Amino acid sequence: MRTLLTLVATFCIFASSAFAQKMDYHEMLSSPEYQEASELLENAQFNKGAGDNVLKFLAENPLIRNFLLQKMLNVRCERYLSLFEETQCSMALWSMIGDLDFDVKITQGGQGSNWRPKSFIFVAFKEQLISLLNNERTSLFLENILLKMSSWRADPNKNPFNLWDSAVSFYKSEKIAAMVLAILFQDTSVSQSHMEYLHKENVRGNAYFVKNINLLSTSLTFLSDIQRSDNAGFNKAVYPKSLAGQFNSNLYHFYVPYFLGIRLMIDGHTSKYSTIAPSILSSTYEFITTKEDMTYIYSDPERITNDWKLKDIHSGYIGARWGAGLKAGAPSLSKLKAQFSLSTKNGMELMFNSL
Repeated sequence: MRTLLTLVATFCIFASSAFAQKMDYHEMLSSPEYQEASELLENAQFNKGAGDNVLKFLAENPLIRNFLLQKMLNVRCERYLSLFEETQCSMALWSMIGDLDFDVKITQGGQGSNWRPKSFIFVAFKEQLISLLNNERTSLFLENILLKMSSWRADPNKNPFNLWDSAVSFYKSEKIAAMVLAILFQDTSVSQSHMEYLHKENVRGNAYFVKNINLLSTSLTFLSDIQRSDNAGFNKAVYPKSLAGQFNSNLYHFYVPYFLGIRLMIDGHTSKYSTIAPSILSSTYEFITTKEDMTYIYSDPERITNDWKLKDIHSGYIGARWGAGLKAGAPSLSKLKAQFSLSTKNGMELMFNSL
């Protein structure tokens, strides 16, 4: 099962918000690093095996990672939007890369011309994750949902549970609930990669930190066990009830774009581009992973028919819309599938023209 670890490993989302925010959008476009990233991607488009070299380059050059991600995503702005829209899209992408606040540690790499990283640990929204783990209120929230999950597992009919409802009820805010779920539950697989990152980096905090680490790890393990034993029940328990059954089981496909949409609105982007930027991020990952040889790192497949991928594209799009305050009026999953089966262009234009 794919996790956010795979998302980062294959798609190369190695962002650092501190670095990104030192340079504004126009400085970024004229920087030598951005030009180098552009040349690297163009080479990957026309030379077999160059996609693996992109991964190697990223592993060895952390300061250029944001620029390469920006260029990778900009290509999709240019491909699916008008000239005026391209600029707005690109600016939103640059803000989003800063908001992602990723860090990645590569612990092992392959050898030879087909170099590929074999072992990653990573974190998304790093500073906010550490902040939440240092917060007393996080302890209360995690204790609350652990109690509810335990009761639910003991008697599902008598004690129904929904993670989204529980977070909204506790924090009294959908925006804060989305933030907390995107950050704390970014990897619900057995890997718990963000937790591993904190351990490997020897991150320390205040008196609540260790307690929250233990509570969060227990919560993630609980959810992972449920996911493996009852996938349908898991999906109903972790997403908003109105969306139950529409998404796959990887929470980050919905909650990360949801939180990014919120952040982009705070950054001053319109609801349209606060939706488009996270949607491009999610969709581009699905395009790139269509083939293992990175054929689509720069170009896109002619059409998408894989049901799993289409659900992930849809969940990212819906998440971004919710974050941007556009819950109503979204194309249905069935309409999205129909358009992507005709062409990728049709599918992307359906999403963007519906904003």
